[in-house]
Amino acid sequence: MKNKILLGCFSCMILVSTDTYLAEEVVKETTTTSSSSVVMSTESTELTQETTESITSHSVEKVSPQKNEDIKEEDTAPISENQKEEIHQFISVNKEHPMIYLDMEEATSNESSFVKGQTFLAKEKITKSDGNIFYLLFNHLDEKVGFVSSNDIELAGSQGGVYQSFWKYGTDVNVNGSAYSDFEGTVKNSLVQYKDLTLRVRGKYHSFDGTIYYSMDDNKGNWLGYVSEKDLTITEGAQGSYQEFGQNVIINKDNYTIWQNFNWQKKYDSKQFLNRTFVAKGMYRHFNGDTYYSLYDLNDKWYGYINSTGTKLTTENQGEYVSYNKYVTVKNSGGSAWNSFSWNARQPLSQLANKTYKAKGIYYHANGEDYLSLYDKDNKWQGYVNKNFVTVADGAQGGYQNYDKYVSITKNNYTMWQNFDWKKRGDSKNIYEKTFLAKGKYQHYNGETYLSIFDSSGKWYGYINSNGTKFTERSGYAIPMNKVVTVTNGNYDLWRNLNFSSKKGTTKGLVNKPYKVKYKYEHYNGSTYYSMYEGDNWLGYLNNTGVKEAAGKNSTYVMLNAPTHNQNDIHADMGCEAASLLQALQVKGFAKNYTLAPFIEEMPRSKNNNPNEGFSGSPYVVRDGVYHSIFPKPLTKWANDYAHGTAADISGTEFKRLSNELEKGNPIVLYITLEYAKPRYHNYHWGRGVENAHVVTLDGYNSQTNMYHLVDPNDRGVNWVSASTLQASYQYNEKKSVVIR
Repeated sequence: MKNKILLGCFSCMILVSTDTYLAEEVVKETTTTSSSSVVMSTESTELTQETTESITSHSVEKVSPQKNEDIKEEDTAPISENQKEEIHQFISVNKEHPMIYLDMEEATSNESSFVKGQTFLAKEKITKSDGNIFYLLFNHLDEKVGFVSSNDIELAGSQGGVYQSFWKYGTDVNVNGSAYSDFEGTVKNSLVQYKDLTLRVRGKYHSFDGTIYYSMDDNKGNWLGYVSEKDLTITEGAQGSYQEFGQNVIINKDNYTIWQNFNWQKKYDSKQFLNRTFVAKGMYRHFNGDTYYSLYDLNDKWYGYINSTGTKLTTENQGEYVSYNKYVTVKNSGGSAWNSFSWNARQPLSQLANKTYKAKGIYYHANGEDYLSLYDKDNKWQGYVNKNFVTVADGAQGGYQNYDKYVSITKNNYTMWQNFDWKKRGDSKNIYEKTFLAKGKYQHYNGETYLSIFDSSGKWYGYINSNGTKFTERSGYAIPMNKVVTVTNGNYDLWRNLNFSSKKGTTKGLVNKPYKVKYKYEHYNGSTYYSMYEGDNWLGYLNNTGVKEAAGKNSTYVMLNAPTHNQNDIHADMGCEAASLLQALQVKGFAKNYTLAPFIEEMPRSKNNNPNEGFSGSPYVVRDGVYHSIFPKPLTKWANDYAHGTAADISGTEFKRLSNELEKGNPIVLYITLEYAKPRYHNYHWGRGVENAHVVTLDGYNSQTNMYHLVDPNDRGVNWVSASTLQASYQYNEKKSVVIR
């Protein structure tokens, strides 16, 4: 085409510069030269051809009407009739649907169906007397088309037609097609090398044979040649055409952008979906040389376009295992832990609920969900669990769970923790028996539950293992007291309940009187409340600031309320040991179903009437020379048949120490003298014995009055005895005693 263009330009130069020819002749000569040049042309550059064609077409048509001062006057005379000239010139229409004249003499015309750029062969040129020029056009089948005005055409340099600016993109090339260097069929490149590329279309030609050819560039600006419209797909955007893909991909780069469109409007950052699996339903081979995937999840939600270099292919919907190594607490839900991603259930989540596990790995599934691979503290795998059903924790303590329950501290040897790095905050002994609000709890990976406790003022005390507490109401729980107190203020209320919704009375008439406290409550409000009794009559709950406690080192009241079994009712004149033991056992809840008669029948007997071995003689018949009794050692052995080892022989214990057992709630079988009299002794074959011995149950004392409470089975019922009297009688009988603990 380089020769072709030079000849065309030469014609233009002749037309412009020569003043010895008529304009019509110049045009004729130029046209002839141009046509000849097309046939003689060889390979040329695209840009030179397109530029020259434009210059040629304008120069040829625009010179004829111009005036030239050097042209002779007779040469400029108007043409008196139409001039016809035979030519062989390719022309392209320069507008849509130009008028076609079927007969120049009759000037009949029709609007054509021609499109801009369509190329024809002009075989005849008519210059009318008014100076207007028309060309007789033929199509590639050599069929006469009609006459068209020179105003509606541009002269073409070849059968390819006139260059038209287009500026679009081409893709999906036919791998069996070719790119041409000219319109004579000279192959420049095979299209197979461009099969996965989007190319630039910067111009087009509507050739004489009706084929549209596109002038193609690659993304580096290299001209690739002319490509037939049949061998590629035209697209508006540089992304090229959509291609079905349908494969799973994983986003494996965190510094890519996911695009909303190919105007590069940002939709997401890839780091938001790092390691996530998507379905790349389609892809685009962009003009910039990159491939972009169109991402969807399995719910058909579209996420945008991403450069394929920010992803990798995978065959599984769940994607690849990604190390996670975090602690999670499973929420209470109706979901399942899965055995596989074929969705066969391993176990219901209700079995894992509120417990903490280690999530060693995670899968970012194409359905848009994350699945954790959970293990317990023994490294047993629990299955795959949807991340939505867990709380990801900061550590092995698991996720914080709202609790909002009241608890009382029941162990005094636990540690209060500042954090789960096990920094100590305090000891439970400092808040023993107190009531707190456990606002939250942690189900630790180690299997233990830790409560976060607060007092009523909002002060936080730390984390405590729930095994050191018990669930209670706001009031706390009933703590056994068995103490005597004296009411000191008459302006206090006695409550029916510790919600304080109903009053039972006031302390107005109770001032300066002692009362029994059976239980105390360490309330959440920070106060201590006593459950008050007068004998067996319950008075209500009283704030302990309204009393003076008798409990203390030198002031104690104990009443264990042992039952009474009268030995004389069954005529067991010598049955005080058995009766006193049964009374003591039943205080502790043992031998509950026994009455005295069957109980005595189970008492061990001594065959040789030795009270050190069992009961000597008969409890019902008094015989001379026989010591009717059973001493502490065999009595203790018998007692443990019912007390399961809690009975103990404490003979020899100092009297003042007996109260220690009573304070612990332990009744004592006490050997004394009848009516507290001085002892009378007699010698037997086994040793010396106290002739006037008696046995009772010791079940209480009052340090304020220095009195001890006895339950005497020998018709004497309940007795308060002074400490001095009882101590002397106890010592008379050699400090014999048995305790039931």
